[in-house]
Amino acid sequence: MAKGGTVKTVVLYESMFGATRKIAEAIAEGARTHSEVTVVPLADQASASVAGADLIIVGAPTHALTMPTAASRKQAVEWTEDPKKDLELDNGAPETGVKEWLENVPASQNRYATFDTRTGLMSHFPGSAAAQIDKALHKRRMTRIARPESFVVENSGALRVGEEARATQWGAAVAGASSAAGAVPA
Repeated sequence: MAKGGTVKTVVLYESMFGATRKIAEAIAEGARTHSEVTVVPLADQASASVAGADLIIVGAPTHALTMPTAASRKQAVEWTEDPKKDLELDNGAPETGVKEWLENVPASQNRYATFDTRTGLMSHFPGSAAAQIDKALHKRRMTRIARPESFVVENSGALRVGEEARATQWGAAVAGASSAAGAVPA
């Protein structure tokens, strides 16, 4: 726990075109009502430490019903070269992301929650980045504090109206549940 008994939360995210970053920032805004929050892009693996965190919230865009891969990141770069798509990469072209971070995160007693962004067309399919991240963190003996959550992106790449507000509410609920559970044992 942070000074004064406040829960320490780290929000980690991977984003290609900015929608997942916006959701991560909205989640962090909500979580701040119950905790001290740090937001870290997973493109910066060196800063993606969860040491000392009571709660980690991890998210990524859903690519092909799962987490982004090196191949799907490469495809995202190619999409920006198509003028018909009118897309821009968020913070350049990341070489690493959530999948690589998960390969190196140690087992711990952290509490966690996961989220993803996905197009409305994909919302009826069962696979999601959040579910895959959830599975990987559970294998590392972490404790889930909330079910995986998906936020919808329109085919244009823009977030569906109301999704940022919903993410803020979800972040507050997740951090509130973690805060009520108390400190994570060291």
